[in-house]
Amino acid sequence: KDMGEEELCKAANLLLTMHKLVVRLDLRPCVRSAYSRAAFQSPKDNSLRLTIDRNITLIDETRTSSGSWCLPDDAVIGSDMARTVPYAVYEIKLAGSEMPASMQALLDSGVILDAAKFSKFLTGAAA
Repeated sequence: KDMGEEELCKAANLLLTMHKLVVRLDLRPCVRSAYSRAAFQSPKDNSLRLTIDRNITLIDETRTSSGSWCLPDDAVIGSDMARTVPYAVYEIKLAGSEMPASMQALLDSGVILDAAKFSKFLTGAAA
């Protein structure tokens, strides 16, 4: 969908505000997450969306060399700087409040566990 001129101006103003905040507070990345994602959604509507994140690695970005904003993509990362999440994250997004029976059956069977408000960022920041 194309943005109208007013929406584009609002988005540009938000981007500039965020940039000023990053510069003023000298904000730097602290965690990078890398993972493989598979996403599923009906082509008819978005009432149910599923994502599966696997091979999740959380990288400590606070140990960059001086003057660098973050680690380069090709940096060699020591094992003390990376944590691997030992499970996949399966996210169910519902447009309504009714959990489909098939998803509820997975929860009831213990195949998947409810981890409400799980955050890759917070997990990496706490590591």
